[in-house]
Amino acid sequence: MRLGVALSTIAVLLTATSARNLDKRQWGWPNFGGGNGGNGGNGGKTINDYKREQGAGRDIHVYAPSNLAPNSPLLLSLHGMDQDPNYQQSNTHWETLADSEGFVVVYPRGGTGMSTWDIQGTKDTQWVSQIIDQMKKEYNIDTKRVYLSGFSMGGMFTYHAMSQIANKIAAFAPCSGPNVFGASKAQRPVPIFHVHGTNDDVLNYQQVEGFLKNYRDQFHCPSQADTKTNYPNRENPNATLYTWGPCDKGVYIKHLKLQGRGHSPSSADIQDIWDFVSQWTVDGPVSASGNGGGNTTPTNPSTGGNGNGNGGGNTTPTNPSTGGNGNGNGGSTDKCSSNITKQGYKCCASNCEVVYTDSDGDWGVENDQWCGCGNRVTVGSGTCSAKILQQGYKCCPSGCIIYYTDEDGTWGVNGEEWCGCGSGSSSTGGGNDAPSSGSGYQGANGTNFCNNAKHSGESVTVTSNKVGDINGIGYELWADSGNNSATFYDDGSFSCSFQRAKDYLCRSGLSFDSTKTHKQIGHIYAEFKLVKQNIQNVDYSYVGIYGWTRNPLVEFYVVDNWLSQWRPGDWVGNKKHGDFTIGGAQYTVYENTRYGPSIDGDTNFKQYFSIRQQPRDCGTIDITAHFEQWEKLGMTMGKMHEAKVLGEAGSNNGGTSGTADFPFAKVYVKN
Repeated sequence: MRLGVALSTIAVLLTATSARNLDKRQWGWPNFGGGNGGNGGNGGKTINDYKREQGAGRDIHVYAPSNLAPNSPLLLSLHGMDQDPNYQQSNTHWETLADSEGFVVVYPRGGTGMSTWDIQGTKDTQWVSQIIDQMKKEYNIDTKRVYLSGFSMGGMFTYHAMSQIANKIAAFAPCSGPNVFGASKAQRPVPIFHVHGTNDDVLNYQQVEGFLKNYRDQFHCPSQADTKTNYPNRENPNATLYTWGPCDKGVYIKHLKLQGRGHSPSSADIQDIWDFVSQWTVDGPVSASGNGGGNTTPTNPSTGGNGNGNGGGNTTPTNPSTGGNGNGNGGSTDKCSSNITKQGYKCCASNCEVVYTDSDGDWGVENDQWCGCGNRVTVGSGTCSAKILQQGYKCCPSGCIIYYTDEDGTWGVNGEEWCGCGSGSSSTGGGNDAPSSGSGYQGANGTNFCNNAKHSGESVTVTSNKVGDINGIGYELWADSGNNSATFYDDGSFSCSFQRAKDYLCRSGLSFDSTKTHKQIGHIYAEFKLVKQNIQNVDYSYVGIYGWTRNPLVEFYVVDNWLSQWRPGDWVGNKKHGDFTIGGAQYTVYENTRYGPSIDGDTNFKQYFSIRQQPRDCGTIDITAHFEQWEKLGMTMGKMHEAKVLGEAGSNNGGTSGTADFPFAKVYVKN
């Protein structure tokens, strides 16, 4: 196909799309020196060297968070043919992620005429290089963490840049734009995240596989992809994620296939893109440089070695109590800092001597990484014995309260167990801190509820929407359709059954009178055990804690599990605050403002979410710890109305069915 024919086709299909205006109050228009403006309007400036070469001015739209730290990353987002920065911004909204993740966003304008990109020459790669240099001057960005993403012809240019300026771009994320016309050989093995819809009628999806194979062959990637179906892209639950790697230099190639999407940019992909590209520098994985360790193991996590890391190394310690053979610097002072936890690592208590490792012995972000602790310790009258270690448990050093448990709170060797570090002071009871023995997970009252949970006490069965109370335990069943029921017990346990419900919830726990804050009430905890049965057709779900406050009116969720196949994502809130360690586990915190039904009728109210990164079926939730984290982020809590264990499920098509049984559920206050 000739280039002119292809570009004409793209132009016809894209010119009908009108650009949206930016809110100029939120955007900077940098002065690159000496120009009279250009076509940007409102003070937009141009790079003069490029203006002279091209014969016309070009502007860039820049967004930088107000609290931007020095040496933050930069991401450039390129529009398609005959589009402009306004259009790209209004469809992708990278600035919403820049606030929570801390990076600069630049939307450059394409060339004159039909706003095309030079996908065969050097004019636009020089333009992008100048932008990067200027952002270094303006914002002191980290020039080793610059990322490039583009839509349609902007995606074509993203590929073209791999052959021209891969020394300045750490990772590439083209969307709906394989460059079938330009250079197809990268300067070096580079990380690639390609997004494409199956109904793309401009750049046909059928050419994507062959195009990506070219780069997989160049980088000597594995021939078989790791394939995840029903990948939880927030716009499309039928997405598929393909991953090839590791390839040369340890890079990966990923492809997000979006069933049914056409040729259009979208903000639904930006979190997936950022999660991938932000793992890389131009020198390799982020974890291989800077804070978090060198390329090998610390010789002693308390003192470190001679490497360039800050708090650990890059592979498994040869002995968890002392470390292995490699780099690190000051491991004992790095208490699993945010640059570690944001990658999904689980960490130990603040007084632990840390060792960075994971369960399969390598260093990478999969699903089972953790920041663990050394072994051979004595805590009270118990020790982390060799017998425990042989079962696969990882233990703490002296000074920590140990607890034997795993991700779902049970006691058994299923490949994910670990002996972590608690923050309590008792060797018996203590909620999530310490069991009395290795026989099982202990609750606040010494109850082994994860193994031996069963309903008990008086009960009431409800078959229609109802709010009630049974011997001081508040409950509710609500559904908008279907054949549903729930049974509630006065020990707090309950069982939910739903058939063909579009939205269904049941919950049980404590009700308050909306006169006291959580600080006035005391420290609030919850314990739960979930058993799922015959779950079908669930598009979204929350299992955990649910409640309301008044003055201000807030609906809040602490989500520890879900009945759907995918974790709740960015759709839950319009403001993502980031990832935090709360109650010993990693959660993502969101905030939302909405108008709708509430405990005070239809009105405006806030929504707060903490969503656990790894689901569990059983455990203790420190509810107050979430309240305190939210308040640190400026998310104000009001007077407590309720806090209950929740099971909620919904379907966008045809209704959902199944049973969510909670043989143990308890919300309690501990002063």
